[in-house]
This record gives sequence, C-alpha cells and structure tokens, in this order.
Amino acid sequence: MICEYLTAHKSLTHLRASGYNRKNTHGVITMATVQEIFDQMPNRFDAIASVGQKLIFQFDITDGDTYHIAINDGTCRVVKGASDDPSVTLITDTESFVGIMTGKLDGMQAFMAGRVRTEGNMMLATRLNDFFRNE
Repeated sequence: MICEYLTAHKSLTHLRASGYNRKNTHGVITMATVQEIFDQMPNRFDAIASVGQKLIFQFDITDGDTYHIAINDGTCRVVKGASDDPSVTLITDTESFVGIMTGKLDGMQAFMAGRVRTEGNMMLATRLNDFFRNE
C-alpha cells in the first residue's frame, strides 16, 4: 500500500515544470498562483493520451479553493469547484501545491511529510502526468 501512495505522489513531481513560474513586469521570475497553474493546464493537455478515458482529478486546496479536471475521451475541462464524483482527490495546501507544481518542492517529500494526501483511486493519481506535458 505504501508503494501505491509513493507512486501516486511521485506523479505530482513529474507534472510540474518551469512553465508554471511567471515573470513579473521587471522580468523577475515569481511563483505562479494556484489559479494560474490551473489556467495553464489545458494548454499542457495531451488529448491523444486521454482517448477512451473518463476521469475526474480533484484538487482540494485546504487553505484555498477546490478545482477539478474532467478528462473525457480526448477533452479536458478545468473547473473551479468540487466534482460530485471525483475519480481521485489530491488534498494539499496552497504553498505545497504551488511548490510542487513549480519545482520548488519535491512531491514525494511533501507526501512523506504529510503535506499531500490522496482519497479515492490512488492508482489514478499515478497517471496524472500521462495526460499533461511538461514544457
């Protein structure tokens, strides 16, 4: 069971990429917000990898909002708000989520420290990076 947890949270580490960082008006790289990260996810979506799939990845940001990503046979829709029936839910705080997605925090370490947890089908969490390209 612990291997499933470790694999699930390792996928968060692979999903992140430097593209989630942003530059301010002075050209200085600053950390993206949770909303900006979710706004960028459709641009990173790999439609071919999701053909034949119908999944909902939910992200509960404990000190912020809840988002879900609905993947349905080659399409991806990011929604602010909870799903009625998520396939898997990843639960974390804003600092940990942004840190993982921008590469400032290792997803595996965050999981081991209790900063990220999973509810639902953990094995689906391991597939999250299959549907989104790192840029």
